[in-house]
Amino acid sequence: MTILANVIFPAFSGPYMIAYFFPLAAVGAVAAEIGVMRHRHSEVRWSLIIAIVFVANLLSWFVGDALANWLPSGLEPRIVGSGDRQFETLGPGPDFETYLIAAFAVAFVLSILLEFVVWKASQWRIQGLFRSVSIAHLASYAVLIALALAHSA
Repeated sequence: MTILANVIFPAFSGPYMIAYFFPLAAVGAVAAEIGVMRHRHSEVRWSLIIAIVFVANLLSWFVGDALANWLPSGLEPRIVGSGDRQFETLGPGPDFETYLIAAFAVAFVLSILLEFVVWKASQWRIQGLFRSVSIAHLASYAVLIALALAHSA
């Protein structure tokens, strides 16, 4: 007997689902962020950078995942099977890929803004903080996407 499993998630949840399906990609992305922040701000202790990046990413992940439930899913009902084995399920609609690409852009901007706020709240007076957080996220998303694509290839 063959069992097929389909994992269906809303398109705007895509950036947050990577951590479930490709945990190494998520770890690599966080490590890239830590590395950039340490490189740009060596005056800040390693332990503090790790703590702030960890807390900031958790906040960003929770907010982004919750927000994803309010945005279009890109999913549409489908009839699968035939005869008495026919049932309705959800599957990607024609706009799913567009929403998925948009989801990464929204997650990128949202995470920069939220994580910048966390860094500001840490009371460190860092010159060029917004630029540093933005560069850290460019590196982070590059690693995240590269590792996820490499794993799925």
